[in-house]
Amino acid sequence: MAKRKGNGLKKLLNNQIVFLIVLAVCILNLIGYISRRKWDSVFFFLLIAIITYYFSRNPTVILIVSLLATNFYRTSNRMQPRVEAMGGRREGLTEEEDDEDEVGNGSALAANALTATAASAGTLEGLDGKLEDAKLQQAGMVELLKKMEPLVNESMKMLENLPVGTIEKLSDRLNQTKAVAAATK
Repeated sequence: MAKRKGNGLKKLLNNQIVFLIVLAVCILNLIGYISRRKWDSVFFFLLIAIITYYFSRNPTVILIVSLLATNFYRTSNRMQPRVEAMGGRREGLTEEEDDEDEVGNGSALAANALTATAASAGTLEGLDGKLEDAKLQQAGMVELLKKMEPLVNESMKMLENLPVGTIEKLSDRLNQTKAVAAATK
């Protein structure tokens, strides 16, 4: 009976319809990340896909693992600031700005918060305290960037250590998969 379950899973992972559904979900996720300019998620997805390619040549498995890992990555990044804040939306920011989790936009967010606070106060009194808060926030972001540096360096080393032609092979395989998907329509 154990063989049947294994064969069923293997058949499911090799099923063209399952592959097309997983492919559609991945494409929609990537389009969402690109439209919201979440480049870190796009690159993380591609990195996980490349790494998974070395463990499995099954495109369905590669896409599922990449999708799950990227969503876990996004969720953990989204939850971290909220756990630290534990106070709801940050003062002076709109809901859209509050949802922005990218480290690169930190200075802009701090400036927006400072401008909104100054405009709502109508005076410059109390602006010194807000300026200090902005400086602390910026220092925290610099600290985050320092913590990310080893991850970025390790990722770059991994990409440099890829055998020559690996990315081209992966691209060719993706094009073949697209051709198969187009042929089945």
